[in-house]
Amino acid sequence: MENENLRLTIGNLETQVGDLQCSKDARIHGLKDTSDSETVAECVDKFMNFVSSKLEVHITKGDLDIAHRLGKFNREKPRNIIVKFTHRRKRNKVIKARSKLKKTGYMVFEDLTKINQQVLKDAYKLQCVKNSYITDGHSMMRDSSDDHIVSLT
Repeated sequence: MENENLRLTIGNLETQVGDLQCSKDARIHGLKDTSDSETVAECVDKFMNFVSSKLEVHITKGDLDIAHRLGKFNREKPRNIIVKFTHRRKRNKVIKARSKLKKTGYMVFEDLTKINQQVLKDAYKLQCVKNSYITDGHSMMRDSSDDHIVSLT
């Protein structure tokens, strides 16, 4: 019994650490991907131009720790860019401005741990759920029967 309690505690701590590691990260989908040798500096520049022109949010290179592509290069499908911000507040400004991207083919979203991705995906499939979303690292859902908002994490 004690071993099982320790396993649960360790699992909870691992989840919390994963959530904290992702708390300053954002992913961007839809930015043109022209080369398998794109450098970090090129990724940062593409991201900064995108944020300035499409989201109208001012950021500096000092607001970013790193930005790079995820996965293998494929000419047919652009790879997502993951960006690590130096401050969560700046990331949140970018996330809040994403509503300007509707029907553009671009998406900006919070980086999630695999567990939170699965929770969000499972909630979305439920018939009683009107919609599910992430806000500041917390999975949320809106009940379709009474529009009540429930935290899933």
